[in-house]
Amino acid sequence: MLPFIAGLATGVIGVIAYKNRNTIKQKIQDNAKIAQKFAQNKLEQSKEFASEIKERIEAKKSDAPCCPHSNKEENK
Repeated sequence: MLPFIAGLATGVIGVIAYKNRNTIKQKIQDNAKIAQKFAQNKLEQSKEFASEIKERIEAKKSDAPCCPHSNKEENK
C-alpha cells in the first residue's frame, strides 16, 4: 500500500510541476541572474583584494634591504 501512495504522490508532483513549468523556469532564470550578479561582484572584490595584497608585497620588497647579510655584519 505504501509504494502505491508514494507512486501516486510522485505522479501528482510531476503533473503539478509540468503544469507550472513556465513559472518554475522563470523563477530559475531570475535566481540564476541574481546568482550571476552576486558572483560577478565577488569576483571583482577578489581581484581588487588580490591587487592590494600584491601592491603591499611589492612595497615591502622595495623597503627591504638588498643584502640582509650586510645588516648582520653592521650590527656586530
